[in-house]
Amino acid sequence: MFLPQPRGPLSGALFPLLLGPPADLPPAAHDLAAPDRRSAHLDDDLQISLFTCYALHYRGFADVDPAWEWHPPLLAVRAMLEQRFERCLRGCVEPPAEIAPDQLPKYLLDLGAPRSGPSLAQHMWQSASLDHFREFAIHRSLYNLMEADPHTWAIPRLPGRAKCALVEIQADEYGNGIPGRLHSELFAKMMAALGLDNCYGRYVEQIPATSLALVNAVSMFGLHGRLRGALVGNLAMSEIGSSHGNRCFSKGLERLAAGGAARLFFDEHVEADAVHEQIAAYDLCGSFVADCPDELPDVLFGAMASRELKRCSNTVMVDCWAQGRSSLRQDPGLR
Repeated sequence: MFLPQPRGPLSGALFPLLLGPPADLPPAAHDLAAPDRRSAHLDDDLQISLFTCYALHYRGFADVDPAWEWHPPLLAVRAMLEQRFERCLRGCVEPPAEIAPDQLPKYLLDLGAPRSGPSLAQHMWQSASLDHFREFAIHRSLYNLMEADPHTWAIPRLPGRAKCALVEIQADEYGNGIPGRLHSELFAKMMAALGLDNCYGRYVEQIPATSLALVNAVSMFGLHGRLRGALVGNLAMSEIGSSHGNRCFSKGLERLAAGGAARLFFDEHVEADAVHEQIAAYDLCGSFVADCPDELPDVLFGAMASRELKRCSNTVMVDCWAQGRSSLRQDPGLR
């Protein structure tokens, strides 16, 4: 993956510097990172800048010196962006006033349960075209092509029972050690079967802020120990209700006569996530707040913020398709 194109004044000031050796950043970078100009999850400039900072902690960029990863001036700018993003997310959700630790698992299962009425899952099942499936895969590719990696950061940060539950989930996500069965590999096979390039980051230029925010949130939760509860809540929301959604996606592809390779990723999650949602709600989140009751609000924050970000991303897709246009960024400068 190569460094993305800038999307505004902040990334425009920052990205050219990343192409050289680590150095001090000009005051303009700090000035541009600080103000709240708009909702952070809708801000393309902020989200592409934050994604770029986080990407250095994963696979990095072919044209960026890896020494930038822990370069203090860049971390200072990232911290400003994170403050804006976290403040935005906390403003988007309103956790319940009171909930006891033993009530949390059921609350999370209810929160993540499929709702009646129009949804992305229903659209994909009943009326989506193959182009819609391709766009959906592009939107989700930045997370699903490295699926489970951000949540692995929580393993050393959790106490015994919750740690065991997370390891059980992660083992499945990583294909139980069987090459070719990692969920990220199954997603890559699905992309290839749909005629897409499955190289990581290939479509980053086309992914809008609302979908970048999904992967940036889990990276932010994973990189900060103080947000371990939010990361646990995020994982719960990624598992709860997932079985239903993936069943709808698989049926939609079956309707379109797509082959087994295109459907395998979704079929795998129908079975796996039916089990994972119970483990995530009770053994992971329930055990975590039993041991660390003061962090229950963080779990709720992570769960509710993640649900809202996914709702926002899904709404953008469905609304654009209803209007007969692409949900991806259309920019003549894309490379």
